[in-house]
Amino acid sequence: MAKVTLKTIADALGFAVTTVSRALKDDPAIKLQTRRVIQAKARELGYVPDRAGVRLRTGKTNVISLVLPVEPNMSNVVTRLTVSIAEVLKGSSYNLNTSYWFEDDDPLALVKQIVETRSADGLILNYTTPDDPRVRYLMEQQFPFVTHGRTSADDRHSYFDFDNQEFARLSVNKLSLKGRRKVMVILPPPELSYAEHLQRGILLGQQQTGVELVSCSAIHSDSPSADIEKEVTVMLSAMPDIDAIIASSSTAAMVSVSVLESLGRELGADIDVLGREAAPFLKLLRKNLLLANEDVGKAGNFLARALIHAIERPHEAPMQGMDIPTIEQIS
Repeated sequence: MAKVTLKTIADALGFAVTTVSRALKDDPAIKLQTRRVIQAKARELGYVPDRAGVRLRTGKTNVISLVLPVEPNMSNVVTRLTVSIAEVLKGSSYNLNTSYWFEDDDPLALVKQIVETRSADGLILNYTTPDDPRVRYLMEQQFPFVTHGRTSADDRHSYFDFDNQEFARLSVNKLSLKGRRKVMVILPPPELSYAEHLQRGILLGQQQTGVELVSCSAIHSDSPSADIEKEVTVMLSAMPDIDAIIASSSTAAMVSVSVLESLGRELGADIDVLGREAAPFLKLLRKNLLLANEDVGKAGNFLARALIHAIERPHEAPMQGMDIPTIEQIS
């Protein structure tokens, strides 16, 4: 089958090649209806721009790269985030690729490679730290990026975040209202920005309610499941008066439920588990769970739009968004 070109589309519709080219670039000088007709025909015929030619003419790759760590536990957050970003890019001139770094890798090295080779027009970063070296580097290079999570420089860059401080404060207050007095907390990896936000919210909730907090310092919410299981078993066995667990990941919540049931505890009766999730999996696992839904779909949509804005309108103020949590009990 012959390759579909701009001339193929032009001949099919009776437009000039230059009109087709401008319409596919969404040039506002071309009437909206004309743009829609041409773009629809391009999709119908399976037109794919020649990236090498585009890059030669414009210096752009029309590629957006989502930069992620390889996680030890299965995560529905990453899947939902990727899908929601792709939803925004569908039908646009941008394509999405995903770049991964492993636990022993330097995340900055991967970012530098993408920037130096100009293999993408912009980056979406996850797992941010307060003084994130990737953010500092990208700002120095004036390379477009957005972050899923905040940093100490977030007043100067685009981001979308879940209000983890408010999630933690609400969690402690919710458990206190249920009569819980000794709460075990499984926090995220301590180097990440949202661990700091959660810690502040937990302490604020404690000040407001007077509940006793017990930390799981030997593990974090992204630890391997076996490690979480072992530590939660030790903690609940040593302190049977723990009557609630706040788990900052779906995996930590699921493992906690499994452990407490193996020890003869009854979820929702003598102990509560409060977790967070990006997809409705936990609510299918057990009734009587307390859950905060993190709308990762909303985050991905926002991040994609914010990055396109940063690429195409670099002199305008960065786009910034926040998701405010609510907590529900599954019954």
